[in-house]
Amino acid sequence: MKKISLVALAVCIGLFIVILSVGLVRAEGYKVQTSKAQLPETKSFIKWDKSNRKIIKENTNQYGFLLSGILKINDSTVNYVSPTIVSAPSAFDICFNVTVDSPDLEYMDRFDVDLPDNWTVTEVFTTTPTGCAATSIAGVESNQVVYWQIDGSIPSGCGAWDNGTYDFCAAVDIPSCTGAPWSFPWNIIGDGYGDSPHEVSSTTDPVSCQTAGLSITPSTLNLEGCHTSVQTHTLNLANDTGVDGIFNITYSVSSGNATLTGPDSIYLGDGVNQDLLVELTPNACLADGEQVIATVGASGYGFQDTSKINKIIRHWAQCPACYVYLPLTIKNNP
Repeated sequence: MKKISLVALAVCIGLFIVILSVGLVRAEGYKVQTSKAQLPETKSFIKWDKSNRKIIKENTNQYGFLLSGILKINDSTVNYVSPTIVSAPSAFDICFNVTVDSPDLEYMDRFDVDLPDNWTVTEVFTTTPTGCAATSIAGVESNQVVYWQIDGSIPSGCGAWDNGTYDFCAAVDIPSCTGAPWSFPWNIIGDGYGDSPHEVSSTTDPVSCQTAGLSITPSTLNLEGCHTSVQTHTLNLANDTGVDGIFNITYSVSSGNATLTGPDSIYLGDGVNQDLLVELTPNACLADGEQVIATVGASGYGFQDTSKINKIIRHWAQCPACYVYLPLTIKNNP
C-alpha cells in the first residue's frame, strides 16, 4: 500500500512540475511579444458614437480585447522631397513622400509644408484619402504654407489618411536661388485618437539651387592653325533652363575669311550637357599671322549664350602649300 501511495505522490509531483513549466513558458512568450514589432495582431473597427454623434475607431487584438497605450502618431515622417536640385527662375512640381505610421492606427488629419515666401504656389494637387474621411482638401495659406487635410474639423477622431506612404505634390514658380539651399519645415497632425502626442514636426532634407541658363563652354577658344584645312573643334552645351527642349545653334564668321558649320539644333534634357562639334575652314592662302574670328551661338526658351573662336593662321610645314601664280608674258618672235 505504501508503494502505491508513493507512486501516486510521484505522479502528482510530476504533473505539477509539467503544469508549472508550461505556465512559465507562456509567461515568457508573452514577455517576448511585448516589443513594438511583435505585438499581437491589431484590428481596427469603425463604429458610430451615438453620444458624441461621430464616427470613431476602436482597436482590438486578435482575441477581441480593446488595446490601450502606445497611442501616438509621432513615428510618422517625411521620407524625402523631390527634386533635390532645382534651377531658378523656373516652374516645376515639388513632391513630399510621407509615411503615416502609428502603432494604434491613429490616422492623419493634416500634412503641411512651409515653402519660401518668395515662391509662388500655382496649384496644389489632392491626394486620395484612405482613412475614414471620404473627401480631403488641399491649398495654400499665407506665407506659402501648402496643406493637405481632412474636409472637416480637426481633430476629426478618424482621419483622412490611414497608415501607409503617400506623395503630396504642388506646382510652384520660383524667381531666384535666394536662401538656397532650402530645408522646408513640415507638420503631420493626427486625428486625435488615443493618447498624445498627436502630431510631429521637423524639416526636410536640403534642396539646392542653381541659376537657370544655357551655356556654351569654353566661352573663348584661342587657337592656331593652317589655312584651307577643315579643323574640328569641340564645345560643350549645358541646359540648365529648367525645361527639356530643342535649342537652336547658329554660326558666323565676322572676319569674313573662313566658313563655320555644325548642327542646326540640339535636343537636351534639363540639367544635361552635351559636346558640340563644329568645323572651321579658313580660306585658302591666308597670310601667316592673319586672324580668323568666328562665333557659335545657342538659344531657346528665353536663354542664349555664345562661344568665340579666335584662330591665328600659321604656315607650318604640314600645312597645305599655297602656290602663287605669276602673270605669264608671251613675247612675239621677230
